[in-house]
Amino acid sequence: LIGHKNYWYLTNQPGSVWIASIDGHTFTHRQNALGFREEEKQPQSDDPQHLIVGIGDSFAEGIGATGDSTWLQLMADNLITDSACHIRTYNAGISGSDVYFEYLVLDSLLQTYQPNTVVLGINTSDIHDIVIKGGRNRFKPGGKLKYNSPPWWEPLYAVSFLFRAVVHGSTKLHWTLLTVEEEAVKSKQAIDSIETTIYRFNSLVKQHRAKLLVVLHPREHEVVSGNFPFDILAGKLAADTSLHIINMQKEFARTRLITKQNSSDYFWKNDLHHNADGYRVMGTIIAGYIREKGLVCSAHK
Repeated sequence: LIGHKNYWYLTNQPGSVWIASIDGHTFTHRQNALGFREEEKQPQSDDPQHLIVGIGDSFAEGIGATGDSTWLQLMADNLITDSACHIRTYNAGISGSDVYFEYLVLDSLLQTYQPNTVVLGINTSDIHDIVIKGGRNRFKPGGKLKYNSPPWWEPLYAVSFLFRAVVHGSTKLHWTLLTVEEEAVKSKQAIDSIETTIYRFNSLVKQHRAKLLVVLHPREHEVVSGNFPFDILAGKLAADTSLHIINMQKEFARTRLITKQNSSDYFWKNDLHHNADGYRVMGTIIAGYIREKGLVCSAHK
């Protein structure tokens, strides 16, 4: 957690190098001076260019792939083939992040890098992140951070498999340690808060004369089941002409690039993130939308 103004935002340890071991494969993550899986980049350059910032959680950071196979980089590779300007990218994805941390990260980056386009990736892990951590109320005065309080017995639950078995066997609690009814209510509230935060993102980006594209993307079990908790939200947001929205669940289905029959080819079995092929599909779909909507080389015009 890095201090910013009177609150905190989440990055990796600046300058660190760590190895992700995923289903028998290893991937090196090198962090720049700001704690992102990105090269050191100058804020501005003299040549005509279009800067696209990608932001989100571990899927944006590219867990499960090399640094040149994140959805952001593969999107850029696709766009570069027919773009009239020099496209640069900046990967601000951070594992474990959610829309509340990401808003603060973007607020900071916009001051320095002045992107033309911001692509915000959101998946349903954000729902339970907010249920557990809270929303804007997690940020306390003086740069302090406080998540929602767990049950008093949570420390024992954390270290004892036997206690976990007793808890879930006798109480039928959800894995968030809420009752099923409480979890359903709080998840609905979290989705509502994500909607509100998307509008805050859009307002922030517009203040810097850039454009925002929001990508709501499913995890594998949602592809397989066909049940995507963001479907209603995506439809509601897509009806607002002031927003750019991709419902990646629908795009996977429309293009038949990732289906319940072939999903295992695009997600790691145990880690559950995309592999490079899955990120390539995401990058291709995002690039197609950006090209269709004229979001490349035109956001400041």
